[in-house]
Amino acid sequence: MLRRTLSPLALVCAFVLSACSDSTIPTSPDTADLNGTSLQAAKLAGAGSLTGEVGGAQYYLEVPENWNGDLVLFAHGYVTPDVPIEAIDPATIEGGKRAQVLQRGYAWAVSARSVSGFAVQEGVKATHQLRGLFTSRVAAPNRVYLSSGSMGGLIMLRLLEQHPGMYAGALPVCAPIVGAGGFWDGAFHTRSLFDYYYPGVLGGDALNPPDGADGNAMFGAAFNAVLSNPGPAYELANALPVPMPYADDVELGYTVGTQIFFGDPLLLDEIKDRAHSEDVFDNSMTVYSGTSDDAGLNAGIDRFASSPQARNFFDHWYTPSGDLTAPVLSIRTTRDQTVSPYLDVLFAARVAAAGKSDMFVWRQVDRFGHCNISSANEYGPAFDDLVNWVENGVMPTP
Repeated sequence: MLRRTLSPLALVCAFVLSACSDSTIPTSPDTADLNGTSLQAAKLAGAGSLTGEVGGAQYYLEVPENWNGDLVLFAHGYVTPDVPIEAIDPATIEGGKRAQVLQRGYAWAVSARSVSGFAVQEGVKATHQLRGLFTSRVAAPNRVYLSSGSMGGLIMLRLLEQHPGMYAGALPVCAPIVGAGGFWDGAFHTRSLFDYYYPGVLGGDALNPPDGADGNAMFGAAFNAVLSNPGPAYELANALPVPMPYADDVELGYTVGTQIFFGDPLLLDEIKDRAHSEDVFDNSMTVYSGTSDDAGLNAGIDRFASSPQARNFFDHWYTPSGDLTAPVLSIRTTRDQTVSPYLDVLFAARVAAAGKSDMFVWRQVDRFGHCNISSANEYGPAFDDLVNWVENGVMPTP
């Protein structure tokens, strides 16, 4: 996960998106895009690594000595919008997962993207270009697999669904695979419920934090409120439309605080700017249930209605259709405080509706934490299972 130092959370990693136009994505950079770039190597000869820049996005390619001819494109997670893009070194992204891929004989490619923030559109373009870059700088790969962390899962699914036949399979880790809107809705529902059960603690509301609000302070205030008086937080958790599992009061406090953290004005304003709308959340027709006083909650909670622009934005960048064109093996923890594990259930239903249940398996590790997956013990074996599925037709176990 990549992030600015906003919090005590090893928690903040999400997804991606951008403008609402659906432009054609080139399979390789135009010649003009390559002019003026500062490649640190012209072409790989056998094993080695190469870095460079195209269209303002730094990239990193690596080929192992025992290269089997296949390539893994990796889409990394969320980086808060205040992080300068030049500060992100793609050679350092997800070193543990990269090591697992390389030792199995697969080449690796990753882009730092051209901008920070919830940059799904930019991430789709930059990641898709890696295939052409690899072909021109190394060689044409036989199979190309996709993998991702957190928000990068939306980039990966967009590529998979929009380019049938180009990608052999996909391994998203801790991804909001049901869609960007589903993730942000979870954060906004949590904030609205928190304001009802803990009035006055944060100030403002889910879409309008007070002047000078800060994600760290919001997290701390919510976490402390839950630990001091957990009873209302149990009601909050029961009322969430998409459950957020927890094992004890501390995990519940972290989960509530993390969701509220995403109301940091910097993050919220970027989403509003990308959506060209202030109205990015809709609970106008939501009927909250599961509490000791559902009627009182539904009468008293803050209500919001989203705009057509916001809905269009979340649809385009990105809400996966479930019409999968290659095998997808999703892996995450059972108690992810950032991305609800129940999103797998919702996505599985969408895949089934598209008649593609034979293309999706979701696997969960019994553990707390966002992206808290062992590279050697869980990611590597999952990658093996995906390859076996693609090459031999053996569908993995959940």
